[in-house]
Amino acid sequence: MPDMFQEDAQVQVKRRESERAVKLAMSNRWEDAAAANRAILDVFPNDTDSYNRLGKALMELKRYPAAKKAYKKALGLDESNKVARKNLERITALAKAGAAGTKAAQADPSLFIEEMGKTALTTLSAVDPDVLIKLTAGDSVELKKKRSDLIVQTAGGDAIGSIEPKLRARILKLLESGSEYAAAITSLAGDECHIIIKETHRDVSQAGPSFPTAITTETVRPYTKDSLIQRGTKDEEAAKTPGAPRSEEDAGDEDWEGESVAQVGTVSINDAVAAEEAEDAEELEE
Repeated sequence: MPDMFQEDAQVQVKRRESERAVKLAMSNRWEDAAAANRAILDVFPNDTDSYNRLGKALMELKRYPAAKKAYKKALGLDESNKVARKNLERITALAKAGAAGTKAAQADPSLFIEEMGKTALTTLSAVDPDVLIKLTAGDSVELKKKRSDLIVQTAGGDAIGSIEPKLRARILKLLESGSEYAAAITSLAGDECHIIIKETHRDVSQAGPSFPTAITTETVRPYTKDSLIQRGTKDEEAAKTPGAPRSEEDAGDEDWEGESVAQVGTVSINDAVAAEEAEDAEELEE
C-alpha cells in the first residue's frame, strides 16, 4: 500500500510540474521552461513529453545542438514519436541551410490584438519548404504584390508562399485603394504555414471592413469547426434570405461570400505560439 500511495504522489507531482512547464512555454519564458523540464527529467528520466518540451525550449533559445540531443533522446525512448522526428528533421534542414545562427524577425505583439473585421487568418499555398524550415511561429512576414499575385515573404525578401485566390483578390484591391496590412506566422504544421493578416491603415476610399464575412473565433488556430462559424450579424443573415433586398455594399462584396478566412478576437502572441504547441500535443496522443 505505501508503494501505491508513493506512486500516486509522484504522478501528481509530475502532472503539476508538467503543467507549470507548459505555462512557462506559453509565456515565452524559454529559459525557465527548459529548467522546469530538466527538473522533471531528473525524477522521470524516461518521460518523452518532457524531452520534447525541452527540445522546443532549446530551439526557441537557438541552442540547436542541445535541442537535437533532447529530441534524439525522446525518439530513442519512442521510435514512433512524431514530434521528435519532425523537429530533428527541421534542425537538420536548418543546419544545411545555414540558418541556425540567424535571428528571426519577431512580430510586434500588437499585431495579435485586433478589432472585428480587421484581421484574417489563412493558410499559404505554393509554400517553399527551403524557406519554411527557417521560420517559427511569431515571425513577422511581409505582403508583396507581384504582378497579379500576392506573395508572402520574410523580412529578408525570401518568398514563403502565396495568398489563396479569393483573399488575394480582395487584399490586392484594398492595397490599390491605399489601405495597408501587416502579417505574421501563427503556426507551422509540416509543409503548412498559417499566417495572420491585420489591417494597419484603412484608406478613406475603402467602404466597409477589410474582412466583412470572416469567422469569429477565440484563438488563432487555423482550423475551426463549422458549428462555431458565424457568417455575420443577425441583421446581415436576414438580409441574405431569398428575396431580401441587398445593400450596395453587400452587392459589391459578393465575390467575398463563402470565404473561410478566420476572424480573431483579442489574441496575444502567446496564444499564437500555443497553437503550434497544442498541435504537437495532439500528435503525441495519436
